[in-house]
Amino acid sequence: MACQMSPQGRAVEITFAAGARLVSTEKFRVPYVLEGEVRAYSQKMLERFEILSFSLFYCVGEEVSGWRFYDWRTLRTGPVSQEFLVELIKALF
Repeated sequence: MACQMSPQGRAVEITFAAGARLVSTEKFRVPYVLEGEVRAYSQKMLERFEILSFSLFYCVGEEVSGWRFYDWRTLRTGPVSQEFLVELIKALF
């Protein structure tokens, strides 16, 4: 599944799909059932070959359930929340 928002020359793309297994820990240590990516960029960012990219995982478990992001550049992880999306969009301006 894919979703794209493109306000004023900026884009946020979200893609996700089911993995090969019903539940996996292959790419993220918390068990997940869906995996994907969120990418964000503006025209200025593209001119610098810069795209913000985060892995997405829909995790299932006793302690953690819901969408989580993983930034492979900084090793930061957390829930996909309203604050996360606002920070992502702010970076485009």
